[in-house]
Amino acid sequence: MEAFRKKDLFYSSIAFSSLLLLWPIFVVISVPRGTIPEQIQSVNESFVLHGLNFLVALFIAPSLLWMLRSLYPLMTGNISKRWLSMAVFFYLLYFLLIEISYGSQVFYLPWILDMYPQPVVLKWFFYNPDSIAYLFNQSGYLSWSLATFFLFFPLIGKQRKLLLIASLIFLLSAVLQTLASLGVFLNIENLASLSFFSGILLFPAGILLMIFSTKK
Repeated sequence: MEAFRKKDLFYSSIAFSSLLLLWPIFVVISVPRGTIPEQIQSVNESFVLHGLNFLVALFIAPSLLWMLRSLYPLMTGNISKRWLSMAVFFYLLYFLLIEISYGSQVFYLPWILDMYPQPVVLKWFFYNPDSIAYLFNQSGYLSWSLATFFLFFPLIGKQRKLLLIASLIFLLSAVLQTLASLGVFLNIENLASLSFFSGILLFPAGILLMIFSTKK
Protein backbone atom coordinates (compact mmCIF):
# COMPACT_ATOMS: atom_id res chain seq x y z
CA MET A 1 0.00 0.00 0.00
CA GLU A 2 2.82 2.42 0.86
CA ALA A 3 4.48 1.74 -2.50
CA PHE A 4 1.23 2.60 -4.28
CA ARG A 5 0.84 5.80 -2.25
CA LYS A 6 4.40 6.87 -3.01
CA LYS A 7 3.82 6.19 -6.69
CA ASP A 8 0.69 8.34 -6.56
CA LEU A 9 2.66 11.07 -4.77
CA PHE A 10 5.38 10.86 -7.41
CA TYR A 11 3.00 11.47 -10.30
CA SER A 12 1.00 14.15 -8.48
CA SER A 13 4.13 16.07 -7.43
CA ILE A 14 5.43 15.96 -11.01
CA ALA A 15 2.11 17.29 -12.31
CA PHE A 16 1.95 20.04 -9.71
CA SER A 17 5.60 21.13 -10.06
CA SER A 18 5.38 21.15 -13.86
CA LEU A 19 2.25 23.32 -13.85
CA LEU A 20 3.74 25.66 -11.25
CA LEU A 21 6.87 26.03 -13.39
CA LEU A 22 4.90 26.55 -16.59
CA TRP A 23 2.37 29.05 -15.27
CA PRO A 24 4.71 32.04 -14.65
CA ILE A 25 5.94 31.74 -18.23
CA PHE A 26 2.40 32.14 -19.54
CA VAL A 27 1.79 35.00 -17.09
CA VAL A 28 4.83 36.90 -18.38
CA ILE A 29 3.94 36.53 -22.05
CA SER A 30 0.18 37.06 -21.67
CA VAL A 31 -0.38 39.73 -19.03
CA PRO A 32 -1.93 42.81 -20.71
CA ARG A 33 -0.41 46.28 -20.30
CA GLY A 34 -1.84 49.74 -19.77
CA THR A 35 -4.97 50.90 -17.99
CA ILE A 36 -7.77 48.46 -17.17
CA PRO A 37 -9.84 49.50 -20.25
CA GLU A 38 -6.72 49.15 -22.42
CA GLN A 39 -6.07 45.71 -20.95
CA ILE A 40 -9.62 44.61 -21.71
CA GLN A 41 -9.24 45.86 -25.28
CA SER A 42 -5.95 44.01 -25.63
CA VAL A 43 -7.45 40.76 -24.33
CA ASN A 44 -10.46 41.17 -26.60
CA GLU A 45 -8.22 41.57 -29.65
CA SER A 46 -5.96 38.64 -28.77
CA PHE A 47 -7.65 36.26 -26.36
CA VAL A 48 -5.62 33.11 -27.03
CA LEU A 49 -2.69 33.82 -24.70
CA HIS A 50 -5.00 35.10 -21.96
CA GLY A 51 -7.10 31.96 -22.24
CA LEU A 52 -4.08 29.63 -22.26
CA ASN A 53 -2.63 31.34 -19.21
CA PHE A 54 -5.75 30.74 -17.14
CA LEU A 55 -6.30 27.29 -18.61
CA VAL A 56 -2.93 26.27 -17.15
CA ALA A 57 -3.85 27.97 -13.86
CA LEU A 58 -7.13 26.04 -13.83
CA PHE A 59 -5.25 22.76 -13.30
CA ILE A 60 -2.98 23.94 -10.47
CA ALA A 61 -5.54 23.56 -7.67
CA PRO A 62 -6.58 20.00 -8.69
CA SER A 63 -2.95 18.92 -8.97
CA LEU A 64 -2.12 20.48 -5.58
CA LEU A 65 -5.03 18.75 -3.86
CA TRP A 66 -4.10 15.48 -5.58
CA MET A 67 -0.56 15.84 -4.24
CA LEU A 68 -1.75 16.63 -0.71
CA ARG A 69 -4.22 13.74 -0.78
CA SER A 70 -1.36 11.44 -1.75
CA LEU A 71 0.93 12.91 0.90
CA TYR A 72 -1.31 12.80 3.98
CA PRO A 73 -1.33 8.97 4.48
CA LEU A 74 2.48 8.98 4.24
CA MET A 75 2.97 11.53 7.00
CA THR A 76 3.86 10.45 10.53
CA GLY A 77 1.14 10.87 13.14
CA ASN A 78 -2.55 11.73 13.00
CA ILE A 79 -4.61 14.82 13.62
CA SER A 80 -7.99 15.10 15.28
CA LYS A 81 -11.11 14.64 13.21
CA ARG A 82 -12.06 18.26 13.90
CA TRP A 83 -8.77 19.62 12.53
CA LEU A 84 -8.89 17.27 9.56
CA SER A 85 -12.49 18.26 8.84
CA MET A 86 -11.53 21.94 8.92
CA ALA A 87 -8.61 21.29 6.57
CA VAL A 88 -10.84 19.42 4.12
CA PHE A 89 -13.52 22.13 4.30
CA PHE A 90 -11.11 24.97 3.54
CA TYR A 91 -9.32 23.00 0.82
CA LEU A 92 -12.68 22.36 -0.88
CA LEU A 93 -13.58 26.03 -0.50
CA TYR A 94 -10.20 26.94 -1.99
CA PHE A 95 -10.84 24.63 -4.93
CA LEU A 96 -14.31 26.03 -5.57
CA LEU A 97 -13.28 29.71 -5.40
CA ILE A 98 -10.11 29.30 -7.45
CA GLU A 99 -11.78 27.25 -10.18
CA ILE A 100 -14.56 29.85 -10.51
CA SER A 101 -11.97 32.65 -10.60
CA TYR A 102 -9.70 31.10 -13.23
CA GLY A 103 -12.49 29.30 -15.07
CA SER A 104 -14.34 32.57 -15.56
CA GLN A 105 -11.37 33.87 -17.56
CA VAL A 106 -11.40 30.87 -19.89
CA PHE A 107 -15.12 30.24 -20.35
CA TYR A 108 -17.13 33.29 -19.24
CA LEU A 109 -15.01 36.33 -20.05
CA PRO A 110 -14.74 35.68 -23.83
CA TRP A 111 -18.51 35.30 -23.96
CA ILE A 112 -19.22 38.68 -22.33
CA LEU A 113 -16.42 40.71 -23.94
CA ASP A 114 -18.44 41.56 -27.05
CA MET A 115 -21.94 41.09 -25.70
CA TYR A 116 -22.04 43.24 -22.56
CA PRO A 117 -21.03 46.81 -21.66
CA GLN A 118 -17.67 47.43 -20.02
CA PRO A 119 -19.04 47.72 -16.43
CA VAL A 120 -20.20 44.11 -16.67
CA VAL A 121 -16.87 42.97 -18.12
CA LEU A 122 -14.98 44.80 -15.37
CA LYS A 123 -16.76 42.70 -12.74
CA TRP A 124 -15.16 39.54 -14.18
CA PHE A 125 -11.89 40.83 -15.59
CA PHE A 126 -9.20 39.18 -13.45
CA TYR A 127 -6.68 42.03 -13.64
CA ASN A 128 -9.22 44.48 -12.25
CA PRO A 129 -8.50 44.38 -8.49
CA ASP A 130 -12.12 45.26 -7.78
CA SER A 131 -13.52 42.38 -9.83
CA ILE A 132 -15.43 39.34 -8.57
CA ALA A 133 -12.84 37.09 -10.22
CA TYR A 134 -9.99 38.68 -8.26
CA LEU A 135 -11.99 38.66 -5.01
CA PHE A 136 -12.70 34.95 -5.44
CA ASN A 137 -9.02 34.37 -6.23
CA GLN A 138 -7.73 36.01 -3.07
CA SER A 139 -10.47 34.48 -0.92
CA GLY A 140 -9.56 31.11 -2.38
CA TYR A 141 -5.89 31.46 -1.52
CA LEU A 142 -6.77 32.64 1.98
CA SER A 143 -8.86 29.47 2.34
CA TRP A 144 -5.85 27.46 1.14
CA SER A 145 -3.71 29.08 3.83
CA LEU A 146 -6.20 28.22 6.58
CA ALA A 147 -6.50 24.64 5.34
CA THR A 148 -2.72 24.28 5.26
CA PHE A 149 -2.44 25.47 8.87
CA PHE A 150 -5.06 22.94 9.97
CA LEU A 151 -3.34 20.08 8.11
CA PHE A 152 0.36 20.70 8.69
CA PHE A 153 0.61 22.52 12.02
CA PRO A 154 -0.50 19.59 14.24
CA LEU A 155 1.86 17.23 12.40
CA ILE A 156 4.95 19.41 12.02
CA GLY A 157 6.75 18.09 15.11
CA LYS A 158 6.26 14.46 14.05
CA GLN A 159 7.87 14.67 10.61
CA ARG A 160 11.47 13.84 9.73
CA LYS A 161 13.94 14.92 7.06
CA LEU A 162 12.32 15.66 3.69
CA LEU A 163 8.75 15.68 4.99
CA LEU A 164 9.72 18.04 7.80
CA ILE A 165 11.33 20.48 5.35
CA ALA A 166 8.37 20.23 2.95
CA SER A 167 5.91 20.77 5.82
CA LEU A 168 7.81 23.86 6.98
CA ILE A 169 7.76 25.23 3.42
CA PHE A 170 4.00 24.69 3.18
CA LEU A 171 3.46 26.51 6.47
CA LEU A 172 5.75 29.39 5.48
CA SER A 173 3.92 29.68 2.18
CA ALA A 174 0.61 29.76 4.07
CA VAL A 175 1.87 32.53 6.35
CA LEU A 176 2.99 34.62 3.37
CA GLN A 177 -0.29 34.06 1.55
CA THR A 178 -2.30 35.03 4.63
CA LEU A 179 -0.37 38.29 4.84
CA ALA A 180 -0.79 38.80 1.07
CA SER A 181 -4.56 38.27 1.23
CA LEU A 182 -4.85 40.68 4.13
CA GLY A 183 -2.78 43.15 2.10
CA VAL A 184 -5.24 42.85 -0.77
CA PHE A 185 -8.31 43.26 1.43
CA LEU A 186 -6.77 46.16 3.37
CA ASN A 187 -5.20 47.72 0.24
CA ILE A 188 -1.61 47.40 1.51
CA GLU A 189 0.43 46.90 -1.66
CA ASN A 190 3.64 45.74 0.02
CA LEU A 191 1.81 42.90 1.73
CA ALA A 192 -0.20 41.97 -1.36
CA SER A 193 3.02 41.34 -3.32
CA LEU A 194 3.87 38.47 -0.96
CA SER A 195 1.42 36.27 -2.87
CA PHE A 196 4.04 35.76 -5.59
CA PHE A 197 6.65 34.53 -3.11
CA SER A 198 4.08 32.28 -1.43
CA GLY A 199 3.44 30.54 -4.74
CA ILE A 200 7.14 30.27 -5.65
CA LEU A 201 7.84 28.50 -2.34
CA LEU A 202 5.56 25.64 -3.30
CA PHE A 203 7.82 24.63 -6.19
CA PRO A 204 10.68 23.35 -3.98
CA ALA A 205 8.07 21.68 -1.78
CA GLY A 206 6.81 19.78 -4.82
CA ILE A 207 10.36 18.78 -5.76
CA LEU A 208 11.07 17.56 -2.21
CA LEU A 209 7.92 15.45 -2.24
CA MET A 210 8.91 14.04 -5.61
CA ILE A 211 12.30 13.01 -4.18
CA PHE A 212 10.66 11.59 -1.04
CA SER A 213 8.31 9.46 -3.16
CA THR A 214 11.28 7.72 -4.82
CA LYS A 215 12.93 6.69 -1.54
CA LYS A 216 12.36 3.17 -0.26
